[in-house]
Amino acid sequence: MRRLYPFVVFLTGLLLLVGCRGDVAPGARLMSPDGTTSANRASQASVVVSPQSPPPVMVGTTTTLTATGHNYIGGAMTVPVTWVSRDTGIVTVSSGGIVSARSPGVTFVVASWEQFSDSVAITVLAVPVDSVTVSLSPSLSIGSSAQASAQALDSVGGLLSGRAVTWSSRSPTVAVVSSTGLVTGVGIGTARIDASIGGVTGSATVSILGSVKTVTVSLPLASVPAFTTTQATAILRDSLGNVLTGYPVAWVSSNTSVAIVSPTGLVA
Repeated sequence: MRRLYPFVVFLTGLLLLVGCRGDVAPGARLMSPDGTTSANRASQASVVVSPQSPPPVMVGTTTTLTATGHNYIGGAMTVPVTWVSRDTGIVTVSSGGIVSARSPGVTFVVASWEQFSDSVAITVLAVPVDSVTVSLSPSLSIGSSAQASAQALDSVGGLLSGRAVTWSSRSPTVAVVSSTGLVTGVGIGTARIDASIGGVTGSATVSILGSVKTVTVSLPLASVPAFTTTQATAILRDSLGNVLTGYPVAWVSSNTSVAIVSPTGLVA
């Protein structure tokens, strides 16, 4: 009986081993000590983009995103990431996660690693207007029109194109302005024309003159000695007798062998 004891122990151990292996069905996934399968562990991996809420960026500037892979227990690891912009008209993104802002708007940038991906929203803002300059003819006659123009500039004097302009006149009884900046004189006086772009206003003044009805030329002396000079003046009036100023005057002598006149009215 003593001789059979080692054999019984060996046979019992063999039967236990066979019994344990018999519990594993063909094709079954082996469990790790934490109770997860290899397939479950793979599905629990992820990639995360940082920052998750990027601050807005201005047109013409850049910002950098990073992406980190995580294993099934949350451990961070470096993984090869592919970057894509959902709207390249708003932003583009390099292979290194550098986002370049191209035009105002909101879009998403996506980071992908194998079957995993993450995305963040990028908001692009227009460069703010710092000042507005307005160009306009200094004077117009009643009933005539001239086109005004406006330019928006940033804080360093750079020209900002493509901005909407809102036009207005502070004295609509003197001059009116259309939505496109066409200024028309409607009454004698001075008007200030405003152009507003991005909440910033610039302006220019225009003098509205009446139509010239008469021109009166006067000289201090009816005659002057030879080789001396005298200053002529011209007074312009409208149909109501109002004196008009701001009009250019062209001077000419009817007999240059007797007297000549300069562009400013100096007679010699």
